[in-house]
Amino acid sequence: MSEKKKMEKIKEEIMEKNKVPSQVIVAEKRFLNAENIVNSCLKSSGHGKRTITDIIDSFVCNRFLGPIVLFLTLFAVYELAIVGGYKLTDYWWPILGGIQKSIVNILPAEGFLNDPFIRDFVIWMVQGIMAVLNYIPIFIILFALVAIMEDSGYMARIAFILDRVFKPYGLHGQSALPLMLAGLYVGGCAVPGVMATRSIKDEKVRNATIMVTPLMNCLAKIPFYLLMIDVFFKESSGLTMFLISTITIFIALTVSKLLSITVLKNKETAPFVMEMPPYHIPSFNNVSRRVIERTWIFIKKVLTVIVVVMAVIYFFLNYPGVNNIEKENFENNINTIMLEHNLNNIENPYIKTFSNSEIIAEYFDYSSRYRSSLRNAKDDSDKERIDFKYRRINPEFFIVYNNGKVNIYDSEKENFERYFNDYNKSLNNLITSYGSINNQNYLIYYDFYKAWQSANPVYFSFVKDGDSNYKSSTLFNAQASKMNKNLKGIDRSRKELRLKKHEENLMGSMLGKLGIYLEPVTKYAGFNWRINVSLLSSFAAKENTVSTLGSIYKDGVESKELSQKISDMESGWTSLHAAAMIFFMALTPPCIATIITIATEAGWKIAVFTSIYPVIIGFIFAVFIFSLGSILNLTGLQMLLIVYFIFVFITVLLGIYSNYSKKKKQKKV
Repeated sequence: MSEKKKMEKIKEEIMEKNKVPSQVIVAEKRFLNAENIVNSCLKSSGHGKRTITDIIDSFVCNRFLGPIVLFLTLFAVYELAIVGGYKLTDYWWPILGGIQKSIVNILPAEGFLNDPFIRDFVIWMVQGIMAVLNYIPIFIILFALVAIMEDSGYMARIAFILDRVFKPYGLHGQSALPLMLAGLYVGGCAVPGVMATRSIKDEKVRNATIMVTPLMNCLAKIPFYLLMIDVFFKESSGLTMFLISTITIFIALTVSKLLSITVLKNKETAPFVMEMPPYHIPSFNNVSRRVIERTWIFIKKVLTVIVVVMAVIYFFLNYPGVNNIEKENFENNINTIMLEHNLNNIENPYIKTFSNSEIIAEYFDYSSRYRSSLRNAKDDSDKERIDFKYRRINPEFFIVYNNGKVNIYDSEKENFERYFNDYNKSLNNLITSYGSINNQNYLIYYDFYKAWQSANPVYFSFVKDGDSNYKSSTLFNAQASKMNKNLKGIDRSRKELRLKKHEENLMGSMLGKLGIYLEPVTKYAGFNWRINVSLLSSFAAKENTVSTLGSIYKDGVESKELSQKISDMESGWTSLHAAAMIFFMALTPPCIATIITIATEAGWKIAVFTSIYPVIIGFIFAVFIFSLGSILNLTGLQMLLIVYFIFVFITVLLGIYSNYSKKKKQKKV
């Protein structure tokens, strides 16, 4: 055997024994020899001065105190970023809501049955974008705190402390930052998390970190968690949120270990070497620059990927929809509604104003805008200004909306009373002279009404039929009050018809049909076709889940919260349904933006694999939660606790086995 072959054989034996390339062992021996030479040549006085960094590290990196300090730090980050950030959204959301309202106000009015495409599409897009942008205060605080930890030098200590925890599972200390950015506890984004793996030189660890990073609880999942907790786990909301937030850590460690001994088994490894920089005060410029960069990444994601995804989902949720025969039936139902409420038969001077469904739709739009303006009125003078504005827009709509009552303000009282008295006096004289209006005296009445309308169009609309009563600064018109009651009945029937059409349209859409098609399988996890649709939309972007549910569970009552709508419309649901959905959501594959980022960083094979395996695990355990819970008559919380302890047990067992195997190999060496 040649010398070269002998050397190759020795290298293979070393590699097989130590699971580390022979070059690494040679390098370690060289460094050890160099250290021995230095120690034999130099003598230390033993009076070296301890630096501030050494003093801080004696506490921060202490074997026992270090984890406690780390836990308190992460808890403080959670409190400031998540809890504090959500409080800031109370001030941020009104700004976004104002922008949303301004955009909606310039759109075409809502139709009686069908809304104009431009209105429906723009509202869908704006609501989705604003819901996502609402997270900006949380992201800013989170990114600022992470940047402070990075700039101060503490982030390196976090990696050092967690290295001992992560190593048995195929990760190491440098995996801490990506997992934190992705939402190690709760709140983060997988995109910057995946991008943060660039600093990991070990290919095996880097790929393992990338593949489990999307399992973390990103901020976009939180609204869905909170929605389900609000409906089904109110009495144990804190415990439920804790279980959801931490179970993904144990799942990620378990999955990482399994990946490192299977899919990533043949990937090259390298020793974990990390510089521990000295502590220093964070620079405002560095922190602010990183915050701006990371926040801009998030905003770009919203303005690019999510916008495109939402447009695609809108298409899949609305097309092809109902067929032509069903459309015709819905249109015929409009006339049925008008007949049911006798709008075509009642004798009322306002009947001409509301002669068709298009005008009635305009009235409902007017009512909505007027009601919204009154809700935002700051004081009585502001309310008076709003009243005058909407009187001028359409005085007949105004008096009908107010149930026939009009408040006459002090600023107009004298003018109105003079107009009211003079008009009624002139009208009575006209009736006395010519009798009631007929074909012979029609032109006389026409000229009379035209003259008084020109004098004051608003007041004329209030008093034109001569049946108005004025007392104590309040005008009351009985005919307008009757019309108000008829229109309220029409509105109720209209909303029911719109909801029915919405349901039929959704079931006839591509996404709806797919949700119905999957129901025979997903029913074992407690998912109906509606939930299937919302979960399918989450594959594109988690932010779309709640907005899709809001679109699905419409009931025509704007003031009612989505949680109440779901509770009312899905009365057969239990906490088991919610637990299965929550667990599946926790493990659903990353959004499109994350998949693209993974493909860029690690290749499309890993991106595709990372998109598939969480669905399989998530669905298996969702079925386990719902089916076993149903058989044993357990609650959703009890099943979450069972699954939680299963993963804790598996994680601990794998960690013990890994350490045992490592010690066994060291003894052999």
